[in-house]
Amino acid sequence: MNLPDQDRAVRAPVPGTERAVPLGSRLIRPADSDERIQVTVYLRQNPTAEGAGTDNAAPVEPPSTREEFIARFGADPQEMANVLAFADDYGLEAAEHDLARRLVILTGTLGALGNAFGVELWEYEFPEGTFRGHEGPVTVPIELEGIIVNVRGLTMKRMRA
Repeated sequence: MNLPDQDRAVRAPVPGTERAVPLGSRLIRPADSDERIQVTVYLRQNPTAEGAGTDNAAPVEPPSTREEFIARFGADPQEMANVLAFADDYGLEAAEHDLARRLVILTGTLGALGNAFGVELWEYEFPEGTFRGHEGPVTVPIELEGIIVNVRGLTMKRMRA
């Protein structure tokens, strides 16, 4: 799951995805790169939408249709298409994508997801069970910097019964 140095150089960290291994955890092994999981990728609000990025205190008329909601609060269709193309480039499948909710649910192997998001996934043991995790931030190609605002589902805890 190691990325070539030139690939790391053209990647950007996704803010808020930085991870550190919790104290008291013990590295067990690399995560099974063939295990299939789903992750949820969140996109920013369409930056060209009316009122995007502002904190207007004035009340506004709520959207009356889904299309109006997407136009005002959803993801940019071209940015969504770029995220879907990125996923395809890494061999990931888009199980779902929704402009209104600004998300893409991706399915793939841990190996493909690790490569796509620039992380090495490991299995750890901690007093309450085991977990799959990574150190450092999730990264994306520089073209998607600021467009992908979060990635959820790469890490997972398994608690002892």
